[in-house]
Amino acid sequence: MTDSDTKGVDPVAVTSLLLSVPSAVLAVADITDRIRKRRRAGELIERARQLSTEQATARLVHADHSVDLATLTPDQLLDLVADEPPAG
Repeated sequence: MTDSDTKGVDPVAVTSLLLSVPSAVLAVADITDRIRKRRRAGELIERARQLSTEQATARLVHADHSVDLATLTPDQLLDLVADEPPAG
């Protein structure tokens, strides 16, 4: 085996791999957080639908309007909440 037959490690490739790992971890964390919140949003919507059968309404007050929770999907609810400015 000669020196020309051996392959070295490309430092640029290794560096770019190491720099991409944190963003991949962050993306996975964001997806996990979204799944958890989506499950909870689904539970809230289901409870709002149960209340509507009892002639009660759960509404989300958002900016200048309100929305009946029973009419939303979990993703719609999460999108509405994400548009809301932080309380404080």
